[in-house]
Amino acid sequence: MKPAIVSTLLSTLLPVVFAGLAAGAGCTTMAPAYQRPAAPVPTNLPGGNGDQTAANLPWRQFIREPRLQQVIDQALAGSRDLRRAVLRIESAREFENLCLGDGNGCGLELLADLQIL
Repeated sequence: MKPAIVSTLLSTLLPVVFAGLAAGAGCTTMAPAYQRPAAPVPTNLPGGNGDQTAANLPWRQFIREPRLQQVIDQALAGSRDLRRAVLRIESAREFENLCLGDGNGCGLELLADLQIL
């Protein structure tokens, strides 16, 4: 090859090769692979054999702080939504006892009187 062609080839090819190497080196990392540590939670928690959940406990057993229990008592006593829900459950139970208890069934007028419709 002629020296002019070699120098032209090197001057155009060399920057492309270095750019490719730099781009390839930029895509790698020197950091080690991340290993997630084990969770600091024991496999068996004290006070049970693992079949209890918070949903199965009465709330007074779940929340043991006396001041927090007092706040929850006040909130439950003043809750209008809770009172409405309790009244609707009671009326539904009355409806069930009236309509299904004697086996005669009941009409829509009784449902309207109980405000279920």
